[in-house]
Amino acid sequence: MSEKLVTDGQTDSVRDMARAKGVTVGQFQRWLDTKGPRGAAYLLDTLRFDMILPPPGARFHILPNTEVILDEPWGNAVESAGPNTPANFDVHKVSYLYPPTGKGEMMGHYIALNFPDADGSWQLALDWAKSQRLENTAPREVFAVAKKHSNLYQIVGQDQMYLVATDECTFERQQQACSVCWYGRVREASMDRLKCFVSGNDWFLFRKSSVPVT
Repeated sequence: MSEKLVTDGQTDSVRDMARAKGVTVGQFQRWLDTKGPRGAAYLLDTLRFDMILPPPGARFHILPNTEVILDEPWGNAVESAGPNTPANFDVHKVSYLYPPTGKGEMMGHYIALNFPDADGSWQLALDWAKSQRLENTAPREVFAVAKKHSNLYQIVGQDQMYLVATDECTFERQQQACSVCWYGRVREASMDRLKCFVSGNDWFLFRKSSVPVT
């Protein structure tokens, strides 16, 4: 049975705590006016991040507050994520498979899942994400994360790593996915068959939440 969602009684307790701490109506309203939904979403995401557990033997890395240009031209997104991408790579050929998912920008909060002992797989990663109520990511999201966190390979301690978008596509009659590959400071955008993502260097990117950037 799935766990129940937050109740009125729990939110009432937060209200009572705010009153006990002397938070005024004006102070709370100013917080809403300045932070708005993004502020509230950030607080709730912090709580939900604390509740997530990786599969046995796996680990994850949290990547919050990443702005994604939803309608960024495909070539620009590929270039910014993987400035060392060779011109003949298939990732340049699949823009028609990944049309923009909206207009403007969104702020995304992400989790990258890794199986360091190389005992994971594409399906294991997706099954875990579903159990945690996470969402799959489009390539533009992976590209945006790679651009912002260009030193991710140093943070996770792997000179060679792959950050994998979890929205798959059918290309040349095979199920494939886009990724960004780090070889130290060298970054390349790429495409590979799903069955290739089984090494201890693969990080599957999932979306925790997102809000529009106004």
